[in-house]
Amino acid sequence: MSPISRRRLQWLLCAVIAALPCLLYWGGISQRFGLRDDYSNLREAHEQPGWLIELCASQGRPIYGWLLDRSYAKLASVDSLVWVRAAATVIWGVSGAILFFVLVRRLRWREAPAAAVAALLLVLPGVQVETHWGVCWPHALAALAGLSAFALTESAVQAKRSWVRWALGVCGVLLLWAALLTYQPNALLYVIGIAAGFAGHGDRTWAQRVRWAVGHVFAVAMTLIVAFATIKILFACHLFWASERVVVELHWFDKLGWFLAGPLRQALALFVIADDTHRTEPWFGIAFGISLIVLTLGLLATWRRQGWRAAACWAGGLVALAVLAYAVSLVATERWPTYRTLMALSGVLIVFLVTSVQALAGAEQGWRQRSAGIGLMVLVVVGCTLARHNSRLYLAEAQAAELRRFEVAALTCDPQKTERVCLWLPEPQESPCAVSHLDEFGSLSGDCEWAAKEMLLQVMKARTPRRPLRSIGLQFSCRHGAPRPGSFDRLIDLHVPRG
Repeated sequence: MSPISRRRLQWLLCAVIAALPCLLYWGGISQRFGLRDDYSNLREAHEQPGWLIELCASQGRPIYGWLLDRSYAKLASVDSLVWVRAAATVIWGVSGAILFFVLVRRLRWREAPAAAVAALLLVLPGVQVETHWGVCWPHALAALAGLSAFALTESAVQAKRSWVRWALGVCGVLLLWAALLTYQPNALLYVIGIAAGFAGHGDRTWAQRVRWAVGHVFAVAMTLIVAFATIKILFACHLFWASERVVVELHWFDKLGWFLAGPLRQALALFVIADDTHRTEPWFGIAFGISLIVLTLGLLATWRRQGWRAAACWAGGLVALAVLAYAVSLVATERWPTYRTLMALSGVLIVFLVTSVQALAGAEQGWRQRSAGIGLMVLVVVGCTLARHNSRLYLAEAQAAELRRFEVAALTCDPQKTERVCLWLPEPQESPCAVSHLDEFGSLSGDCEWAAKEMLLQVMKARTPRRPLRSIGLQFSCRHGAPRPGSFDRLIDLHVPRG
């Protein structure tokens, strides 16, 4: 293929990858719904300006809070949430395009495996959640900043002029620092670039790969320390209060067991969702097992062709980069294995899986290379199909149906009167979805007290748009069990109908 044809192919693939999230998720994100925090953020951004900044800064994410506060203040109602969901979807498309561009232009990957890595990243369950949960749109921005930071620092490494190296390097580090103050798990998508350069740079010796990777890891580690120090200084200066969630883990062996049994298994299963009651078995276990087998075969292929030292470097790099990609969640005491914290870890594993397939295919053109290309294409098609189905059914349609139930149930309430309204909350296990994972896939937004109240307030606001929420005279009480007769004027039964 001529250089001009190859460049045209690269730009075509780049455009397809950029458009992929919109093609997959638009049917879901364009529906009318919110997810948990979306309802409270709509009210707080209008009635308590600055509160979201304080809340997010207390958890070490001041830029995230500022972005939420400013964006939600521009949204009028639940109907406006489509704009932030659309923004997240577009940003993820740009992120995938940048990753593809970095792989083929900076790290000299072939077009097919590079496109597979970028496409598989965009169909991960975490991306599905973050494109459908309006409050997560800054997460997408942090991911874009993390990948762009790697692109800048790698360009600095390859630059010939010293002033260009310094300028690009400083810009890359500053961008990563800003991403870490926005949403730390997604900022570490930077590590995907390190994994791609380490595992897929076939024209370098393993010693050169290790030295190159150590330089990038050092930059990430130092920026993590600076970002953590920045947060501590903000707390020490009493600019923000420190949340109880900002606590360092001390029980390392327990945390390691939790990581191996939960987040690592979820990441290895790729786009097969982990269900709270194991309803996605045996498919989840099969996907997990296939990933382990492919990684093992990739390790053995490296050993057979390049020796045990190369295999040891390969395995050590996989372990080290996987830990670095999930470092923030490992260091924090919180143990909540949501998909929106798994993207960097999943991306690193995708890189090693794709390079394992390439190693099994060999370097020479032939039936093995064609089989590897077909296998990756099938994997991407299956991932796209599941991503479109799962996100629409277990995120958009589930939440839209719940909001409609709230609106019907609230028709008996008169916001002009002062009434005691009792919300009879559903149990989390009452979700009508065939799949449910924590507060993400198939969950109910209104199964907890604060979220149910916020949802009802937004429904009341939609009925009286000119009336401030604070002036609505309803007095709320919420409970999961049957309410005591006489303790309310209006009962709103939010249980999910069966049938």
